[in-house]
Amino acid sequence: MWSSSDYVTPLDVKQYAYCPVIPWLTRNFGLREAETFSMAEARKLKALKLQSVQLLGLEPPVRVEVPMRSPELRLRGVADIVSGSRRLVVVEVKAYPRREYEHFKWQLLAYALLAERCLGPTRAAVLVLGSRVRAWDTTLEALKAAEALVRKTIRAVESEKPPEAKPSAKCTSCWYRRYCPRT
Repeated sequence: MWSSSDYVTPLDVKQYAYCPVIPWLTRNFGLREAETFSMAEARKLKALKLQSVQLLGLEPPVRVEVPMRSPELRLRGVADIVSGSRRLVVVEVKAYPRREYEHFKWQLLAYALLAERCLGPTRAAVLVLGSRVRAWDTTLEALKAAEALVRKTIRAVESEKPPEAKPSAKCTSCWYRRYCPRT
């Protein structure tokens, strides 16, 4: 029988894409970043998610906060929005625009991979960053890359040793830096 600790989430994948040490620390030491203002606001995003549905003109049916789980991938999570019936669109909503959003893209693609496995074929993945919108086709290559990152994340969190990571400018503002074995 699988337990929730046997799975990773798209949040873990996002953190791995940002810095591979973060999900290793959270999983192996139970560390959780103290809630920030933007995290608190994210919990209130349901209204923003519903606004996004209207602004994006998504194909019905539109489902908000869709739970999914794939034992095969060892991946579970709750997608912000999934729309369509035959070819799905997966949407991740962030309250604020960001200059750096590559890690959010990987979180979104992990949700698209989950949707592909749990709900049916996906055609697009849409990232809403405040008033900005970025979209990607969910090609076979994109889904394979997301699956590879999911597998890397699983290997990282299950490892006894922290994953390799090079210190960078982002380390100076990282909440986890005081625990990081790489800085």
